[in-house]
Amino acid sequence: MELLYYLFLFLFAFLESLINPFPVDLFIIYLIKKEYNFLLTVLVALIGNVLGALLAYQIGLKIKKEKKLESFLEKLKLNYFIKVYEKKKDFLLFFSTFTPLPYKVFTYLSGYFEMNLFLFVFYSIIGRGARYLTVAFIANSLTIKQIIILALILFPVYILTEKILSKKLY
Repeated sequence: MELLYYLFLFLFAFLESLINPFPVDLFIIYLIKKEYNFLLTVLVALIGNVLGALLAYQIGLKIKKEKKLESFLEKLKLNYFIKVYEKKKDFLLFFSTFTPLPYKVFTYLSGYFEMNLFLFVFYSIIGRGARYLTVAFIANSLTIKQIIILALILFPVYILTEKILSKKLY
């Protein structure tokens, strides 16, 4: 049964880099509270997430080769966002690994703009690794009640930050 949970964690983390079906952080908290191996839980989530990010990077490269993004972006009026990303892609990718910025968007764009693959993987490992370690540490250190209180405090901050950053980027 333990292997099955790790397999689901890997799958959810992989998909989080592509479509974000389920917050992996919640699954990490669940496994840590059920006393699964701390480092193995973080490592499985990290490997799944980085491999998913690499697939998104490849999809971004393919979209560029097919020249489909320009017309799509023009329809959505996102040209300004693309110009900002081109200038600050290293910072934005790394920052998005740990914050409310949509990491999956930056994984696709990193491939589209042919970001250095070594830096892409490096930023993803460091940023997502730090995020998952932080989540696991909090889960390991606090009671369920304390985690719920913390989530209730941080969730509005997360939403507010996302709205502010979205307005500045778009």
